[in-house]
Amino acid sequence: MGQEISHQHFSESDFQQFSKNLKIETTLLKEQFDSGQISSHIPVGGFEIEACLINSTYHPSPINKAFLTQFNNPLATSELAKFNIELNNLPHPLKNNVFTQFEKEIHTIFKSADKAAEKLNSRVLLTGIFISVSNKRHGDT
Repeated sequence: MGQEISHQHFSESDFQQFSKNLKIETTLLKEQFDSGQISSHIPVGGFEIEACLINSTYHPSPINKAFLTQFNNPLATSELAKFNIELNNLPHPLKNNVFTQFEKEIHTIFKSADKAAEKLNSRVLLTGIFISVSNKRHGDT
């Protein structure tokens, strides 16, 4: 996700570029809603876990690119800082034992990610979770 930001002050052209990119992405999201690419009938949900890669002294380990290569799982992505990663699952309909399934998936992806990090002399530290639920299309009431 994104790129490393090396400064704290931004020019007017930086803000204009950001605004332009935001409009492009918002238009793309609207097109996906309008074309039915996003579920509107069955409630679905999924998770996104924020994590840090840490070394043996519990300091950040800035190796997320090497980790992602080692892990080789499309459900893992980099985050803004070089020591952050994100672990995801595929969305599931919110019915039956879906939360038990989420729990199993969280454990499975975390164990696999931690094994990959260990090969790089690091560990995965889970730092947060985001659960997404959707059952409406944009504009539905």
